[in-house]
Amino acid sequence: MTPEKLAQAFKPLYSYQLPAWWQTKQGALILIVGGILAIGMLCFLAWYRWWYRPPLTLTQWRDRELESLAEMLTHDHVNYKRFFGATTFFLKQYLLRLYGWQVLDKTDDELLAIVATKEEVPESLVPRIHELLSYAQMVKFADQVALAEKADEALRTVRTIVGRLQVSKKH
Repeated sequence: MTPEKLAQAFKPLYSYQLPAWWQTKQGALILIVGGILAIGMLCFLAWYRWWYRPPLTLTQWRDRELESLAEMLTHDHVNYKRFFGATTFFLKQYLLRLYGWQVLDKTDDELLAIVATKEEVPESLVPRIHELLSYAQMVKFADQVALAEKADEALRTVRTIVGRLQVSKKH
């Protein structure tokens, strides 16, 4: 026997040569799913990088609201009724977000009664809160000069109140 005849005798009758893995159905499916996942991840990362805005923390929200109140006083014509209403509403929102008290629909007298009974609010702040709430009533009777002075004072007062309330939080 010659080597050629011997090689011919042991030559397989069928070819078992398989295609490359990416040419099979499973390989193509893996590539398609992987591509979709990669595109989805890239889209998510782009959205997160350029368009996602995380929710504001309480401190960030408070600072933005105080800046907005201060900016209301920089206009040429200040609507003091709107300013004092916004200041009172901000205080109510802050109490709601800080302590969870449902005070948004309460009148100023009801709010003062609630604040006076709560242990989270230092007793030294109760007169300041009462003073802040009384400014909104003054809008009806005072002149522009007195309102301008009281508006600046109200802004300082609300900054003091929310600063002290944040420190005295017992949660």
